[in-house]
Amino acid sequence: MVAGILAVAAGVMAMAPSAERPIFRFGLVADTQYADKPTAGTRHYAGSAQSLARCVADLKARRVAFGVSLGDIIDGRGAESRTDLNAMLALWAGLGKPVRHVIGNHCLSVPRKELLPALGLRRGWYEFRKAGWRFIVLDALDVSVAGPTGPREAELAKRYMALTPKLPEYDGAIDREQLIWLRVRLADARARGDKVVIFCHLPVHPDSTTAPHLLWNHTEVLSAVQSAGCVRAWFAGHDHAGGYANRGGIHHVTQRGMVEAPEGSNAYSVVSVYPDRLAVEGVGLAASHTLDWSGAR
Repeated sequence: MVAGILAVAAGVMAMAPSAERPIFRFGLVADTQYADKPTAGTRHYAGSAQSLARCVADLKARRVAFGVSLGDIIDGRGAESRTDLNAMLALWAGLGKPVRHVIGNHCLSVPRKELLPALGLRRGWYEFRKAGWRFIVLDALDVSVAGPTGPREAELAKRYMALTPKLPEYDGAIDREQLIWLRVRLADARARGDKVVIFCHLPVHPDSTTAPHLLWNHTEVLSAVQSAGCVRAWFAGHDHAGGYANRGGIHHVTQRGMVEAPEGSNAYSVVSVYPDRLAVEGVGLAASHTLDWSGAR
């Protein structure tokens, strides 16, 4: 199945480049939620494979520096979840460039001890740098019901749920160790003059999504991000409808879910990085944004 999809995708052509050359570009995809099962409502589970294949072919033609999968690469199908994961990773491999993976709640249909090595990760939070930009990847399911990082985090998730019984079980929180790490990396970025972009499966600002999709401890994490003085954007998935807010000079972009794209459409973005802005070109259902630093509010 995957081989046939790759052949179809080979004919995808890149759009004409802008007259102003960016420093580099990267591709952004959220919530492919692939599973070899029938469409349910607006979610085209099996169709996500073809959508991703066309996306990867386009990103390759545009010569992006890397791709980002914002989580929920699969939907989860019991014992077949690992098969579905392998199929999607095979499609991403066609990019021929690094792919930065973010842990989503549906990703954890494959247990962490198997998921992390499959994604080439040691843990769910990490960073990488390119041309004066620092990219920080966070694990929003560190504390969660879906797949906590350990026994302590599992117990903490139970406490969250006990205190707020209506808290969505498909969300999660960032625990103390990861939050300390984030603060240290943000302080280092500020000292070095790096501009920071954060990738996380869950949104953190209430104006960029609906309440049921927020990180459980979004207030605490948002405070750390806003006080750092070097964060330019927070890219999230999870809320398939997408969303956007510019607050305090930080752009909060919630990427539209690819699984929502019907046949003949798609949902992904190409982000062009310039010294003074990020130009987000939405493809298909995905929205476009110009993220500059002049309109803080």
